[in-house]
Amino acid sequence: MAEKQAPTYKSAANVLQNAHSALGYLMSHAKQLQDWNKVLYRYLPTNEHKHCQIGGFEQRILTLVVDSATWATKLRYQTPELIEGLQQTQEFQSLKEIKCLVQPKNDEPKKITSKPILSKKTRQLLQETSDGITDPELKTALRHLSQNK
Repeated sequence: MAEKQAPTYKSAANVLQNAHSALGYLMSHAKQLQDWNKVLYRYLPTNEHKHCQIGGFEQRILTLVVDSATWATKLRYQTPELIEGLQQTQEFQSLKEIKCLVQPKNDEPKKITSKPILSKKTRQLLQETSDGITDPELKTALRHLSQNK
């Protein structure tokens, strides 16, 4: 009977640093985007940093992801100077075009702080409906709801 070999495990650091693994590729790409953003931010006013980041750089086209059409418009006006400045860097020497992609931030939904007010007619309808209900729990719930002003 053949002996069963113990499985071999790689450390998380090895997996993350291996450029040939999918996770390693993602990590190196994220690092590259981070480095490119540092270069970009040297050429943008500070108030624009939190609204803009690099989405990619392929075929001499730099894609900037912005959180609103307003920031996209501002960046489009700055494009000629931005291209000229970025072309002076080693990372973007071949840059020919900048495109802006609007991707709004996903803010958490706002909580409703006030409870809805029922009209007099709706309250009356709930009360009349509860009068015709035989289930005691449902009857109580409808009466309670009808008193909600």
